[in-house]
Amino acid sequence: MLRKSLFLPVFFILGIGFPGLSFAQSGAEEVNDQALNFYMEGMRLEMVGEYDSAARAYTRAVEADSTSATLFFALARTQLRIGKMQAGEESLEMVIRLDSTNTDALKMLAELAGAQKDSERAIAYLQKILNHDSENQYALSDLAEHYRALGDSLLEAATLERLYEVNPRAIHALGRAEQIYLNAKEFEKALALYNKLLRTMPDNTELIERELRLLVALERIPEADTFIDSVLEKHAGEGEFIALKGKYLGNVKGSEAAINYLEQALINSDSGWEPRFMLGQLYFETKNYESAIPHLRAALDANPAEPTAVSFLALSHLNLEQAEAAYKLLENFIPAFPDNFFLHYLLGSVARDLGTRENDTALLEKALRELSRAIELRPDDNQSLHVYATTADQLGKTRKAMNAYERILKTTPEDDLAMNNYAYMISENVTDVDSLLYAAKLIQKALVITPDNPSYLDTAGWVYFKLGHLRAAREMLEKSLSKDPANAEVLNHMAKLLETMGQVEAAARYRQEAQQSE
Repeated sequence: MLRKSLFLPVFFILGIGFPGLSFAQSGAEEVNDQALNFYMEGMRLEMVGEYDSAARAYTRAVEADSTSATLFFALARTQLRIGKMQAGEESLEMVIRLDSTNTDALKMLAELAGAQKDSERAIAYLQKILNHDSENQYALSDLAEHYRALGDSLLEAATLERLYEVNPRAIHALGRAEQIYLNAKEFEKALALYNKLLRTMPDNTELIERELRLLVALERIPEADTFIDSVLEKHAGEGEFIALKGKYLGNVKGSEAAINYLEQALINSDSGWEPRFMLGQLYFETKNYESAIPHLRAALDANPAEPTAVSFLALSHLNLEQAEAAYKLLENFIPAFPDNFFLHYLLGSVARDLGTRENDTALLEKALRELSRAIELRPDDNQSLHVYATTADQLGKTRKAMNAYERILKTTPEDDLAMNNYAYMISENVTDVDSLLYAAKLIQKALVITPDNPSYLDTAGWVYFKLGHLRAAREMLEKSLSKDPANAEVLNHMAKLLETMGQVEAAARYRQEAQQSE
């Protein structure tokens, strides 16, 4: 709620005339000539910013006539302006004694009580405003805030509902009331609130979904069925609402029921892209990717601005091992979605896989660019950083790969895969002892998390080998081979280690095994 500060200058047009003047505040007031003169002097001083002097003039005015609420309000205003808070509050109380319906004074008293964190007193003043002005939005909004401060959430929600009745544009008030009712398990009140909102916004699918979810959670399925059917009657043939019923059926009665309904709906009407997209998504979720593709393609043709359809369609192709089709699709659509993280990540991953399979440096470079864009959009996404690091490593861009692992470990220090990969890169590319000791620390920590991973055991053996700890290295490599005996890389590491230890014949046997395993 936006509200002006209590202590900004407030000048009321109070009616200026001769003795016997009527002050138009809440009721007619007549003040004597002496009080009127002091009042006029106070107004003049207040308007030029001489608030101390104005307060003194208003004090003389109330001394000359202590029956005028207008005079006491002017005095309170200047007292608060110069920081005399208690005196200002006392003057406002005098206003209320003289004029119990003075809304301005009651507002200021409520604000002062709120500033002192006395919500109960603030509520009392706000209730006085509402007693004679039941639709005062200021009072209702602040009343809700004070109920919230006291922890009386149900009274807060009831007040917010009343605020919405007074001002139907205050949708935020009902949003807060909804959350209160759900948290308090006041489900009937939440349902009544949804119905109230839907009368104002009958086309709001989010509200319809909320009511459906609540009815399902309450196991009132027949009521939910009736409700969604009534929505469909009002929106016959409209794709958005057909898709909504399909989603509801999928959640409550299973994918088969939802698929059957949507297939029939698509036969009987030309209902737009939403039901086709929902049907494609349901086929995808049931792993029927071949059936998903034509529906997702049709949805995308009808609405090329739907990035989720691109994602599901690309993933369907990938699940059918149609990486080239997924790549072509993503490359065609990515210019339309320059800020979509997932599409950049997906295109980068597909390009990396194709580039690796075909030994295509250009595809790997493309992958690195797309993954770089994904990381720009989500700097702390570990999955993107992992794929970026492995791609950079494949391209021989060692520093970029190592930087990516450093970023992962900075935000997620328990990422054992990053520890392993970074440690191995250090052992392959750095020779100083301090760096190798750091690599040893990383891989030891990774093995605490995942002790039987053969790749991690191999990394530990190779780091120990580079440090010259040959017995420890052999122990780690033997453990790795006991879990993955045909791993050519580990076999070659063992051959190198045994050569260094002078066991040439044993080294040759391991090297031969490595060649046979490649």
